[in-house]
Amino acid sequence: MKFGRMGKPHMRFVYVSDDEESLYWCDKEKSNFFGASNIKCIRCEDIIDIRVGYNASPVLKRHQIPIELDDLVFSVCTKTRTLDL
Repeated sequence: MKFGRMGKPHMRFVYVSDDEESLYWCDKEKSNFFGASNIKCIRCEDIIDIRVGYNASPVLKRHQIPIELDDLVFSVCTKTRTLDL
């Protein structure tokens, strides 16, 4: 489940590239994974932190994640964005 800045959370397929240099996510239902235009990524070298918890980022706080799910949500942080899962 990917949490975005706006709207409802979406189910996404998240995976690491074979060379372990990028973290990708896409809509599993609309993608053939290779060459699809809706695949997004973060380069692993850009990751500066991984925060665990329902209040790990402003996005997760805004979605009001229940405290019971505290150990199941996390944010992958770069200087310019977060990937909240």
